[in-house]
Amino acid sequence: PDSTVNNIKLKTSVLQKIVQSWDKSDHEEYYRDITKALKISLSHVMANSNDYVSNFQNKKFFITLALNDLINEMPLHELDKKYGVHKSILQNLQNSASSFASMVSSFCNKLGWHNIEILLTYLQSRLEFGVQRKLIDLMRITCLNSKIARMLYDANLDTVTQVAHASEEIILKAISKAREYIANTPGKDKIKYVDKIWVDSKKQMMTLEEISSLIQAEAREIIEKDTG
Repeated sequence: PDSTVNNIKLKTSVLQKIVQSWDKSDHEEYYRDITKALKISLSHVMANSNDYVSNFQNKKFFITLALNDLINEMPLHELDKKYGVHKSILQNLQNSASSFASMVSSFCNKLGWHNIEILLTYLQSRLEFGVQRKLIDLMRITCLNSKIARMLYDANLDTVTQVAHASEEIILKAISKAREYIANTPGKDKIKYVDKIWVDSKKQMMTLEEISSLIQAEAREIIEKDTG
């Protein structure tokens, strides 16, 4: 919604760096499609490098880029660094965009525009969870975040049904890299390890063993409900 966009503060210096980093031969068509949808010209965006903060259309352009990065699984802290917008503001934008997509999807349902409704329903789920379409089914497991869902998918546990039929040992092996994190040290990055990670749905820290058990239990519960 326009009111949400209007309230977001962007940093001109950060956005200038984004524009300067573009390789037009690789990205021009992609960016032109976005500006066409927003009814502005790409040349206008690139020419007004000192007007990102106050120009509403330019704001919409960069926020669209940020949301596109979000649904392609770029973490909020990386979006914060890339666009110079605090992750709490990005979360608010994510929630607003997801809610708006849900409202338009319901509107399409009322009008009988079911093909558009299906597309918007997928978009709403991707905005809500910040994932690509192929992870949407896994995200029905409420204890997952996009990072752990991606680990399960990469281990060929790409549906709730497959997770439900997997052993806790297989699930644990699939998500084992969630224990790793990159610690910044002078001159290089160093991998460190943690014993527990935060599970948002439970509002607590849990070990990977506990999370594996929880993932399996939730997946089986979903399958039971689906099959009646």
